[in-house]
Amino acid sequence: MRHPKHVAGDAAEALAALEFIEQGAWVFTTAQSNSPADMVVVRPGGQVDLLDIKKLGKRINKHGRNPTKIHRVLTPQQRICGVRICYVDLSTREVDV
Repeated sequence: MRHPKHVAGDAAEALAALEFIEQGAWVFTTAQSNSPADMVVVRPGGQVDLLDIKKLGKRINKHGRNPTKIHRVLTPQQRICGVRICYVDLSTREVDV
């Protein structure tokens, strides 16, 4: 049985791909599990984005107030390549680059 975090990550990638395809972009996914980018998106105007897709994570602070977004950090290799992080909220299906 697959780990639930892997299933959530795959769902986030699928939702992101669908969003970009609906926007008219070409979407290319990686063939390797350890590449710096999960997805290459070529937008209708020709802009190319290298994206690392992340499921949006939220953290409840000590005081139990509003949850805050967990920000992910790019690796040095991702910075060199110009990769950007794309957050996907699985509950609302919102995709944010």
